[in-house]
Amino acid sequence: MRGRSPALEGLKKLRADLKTFGDIKLTEAQRKRVKSFLDESDRLRLFLKQSVQTKDGWNLTTTEIVERYAV
Repeated sequence: MRGRSPALEGLKKLRADLKTFGDIKLTEAQRKRVKSFLDESDRLRLFLKQSVQTKDGWNLTTTEIVERYAV
């Protein structure tokens, strides 16, 4: 008889986490990786919010914004 399937063991751990914590319990390293991925995927929005301002009579092209973002 073979050992238990890693997928089934993972499912068992997931169910235990959900029952105990109501969510998947992550290690600190996993939390940091998730935060890093989310921050990276949100970088353009943060750049626009922090670096682009509206001003009457002024305009920016998409090319200008992309060039500045790439710096």
